[in-house]
Order: sequence, then structure tokens, then C-alpha cells
Amino acid sequence: MEIVPFQTEHLEAVTALESVIYAGHDPWSRNAFAQELLTSHSLWLVAVDEGGLVAYGGGWVARGKFHLLNLAVASAHRRKGIGQQLMVALMNQAFQRGCEAATLEVRRGNEAARQLYEKLGFRVEGVRRSYYTNGEDAVIYSLERLNGQLC
Repeated sequence: MEIVPFQTEHLEAVTALESVIYAGHDPWSRNAFAQELLTSHSLWLVAVDEGGLVAYGGGWVARGKFHLLNLAVASAHRRKGIGQQLMVALMNQAFQRGCEAATLEVRRGNEAARQLYEKLGFRVEGVRRSYYTNGEDAVIYSLERLNGQLC
């Protein structure tokens, strides 16, 4: 498996994976991902193996912080450490771009993602009530110190 920058050539595979993973939960559109590729403060990576794209993630770099917008791993590739590798790569690149902290929101019921973020040092900062269109709460996480040593 290799983690590489998200490029236009990955757009169809990312959009297809997004529609499967987030079916019924407002998946991002192709246009939303295409806009991220054009945004200067965006930082997006994909994980690919011999079979194609297996994961993607990214967010925004602004004012010394990285804000994760989306992270997804194909169901057949979960529990293999790919999400963690992708998060570490994102945070290390964010650090290289001058970020000292990171933030994200995650569905309250997404225990696997919450465990991953906590394992990486993120701490709960609060809750956004009924944040998602289905009424589910979002748990707000932050990591106060990116140090470039997340390996």
C-alpha cells in the first residue's frame, strides 16, 4: 500500500468509495471533491494498493491548524491500520505546512473512528448537537500539539 496526494486521476474512485461508505449519510459529491483539489489550503491524500484506491482523507490547513473534513477506508480494508497510517501522514504533512494543532468532528456513533482518533492523542472538546442531517450529534476532537513525530 502507498499513500499519495489526491489527484484528479483519483476523483472517480474517491467519489465511488464515498457513495458506498456514506450511503444514507449525505456522501460528498464529485463536485465537492473536485473543489477540494482546487483549493490552496486543502490537504488530501489517498491510499492505493495493487487493487486500486482503498482509502482517502483530507482537510484544510489554516491559521496553524489542520481541520480534518473527511476520512474513509473501504470496508474490505478496515482494521488493517490503513486509517491510522493515513491520519499520521495527514498530520505529518500538516505539521510540515506549519500546523501546530488539529481538529475534527465525528459522528457520536462511529466508535471505530473515535477509538482511532483517541489512540492518536485527540481529546474530546465538546459536542455539536444534531450536527448531521439525520440528527446525530458530532463529537468535536482536538489535538493540541502536532510535533512531526507521528510515525
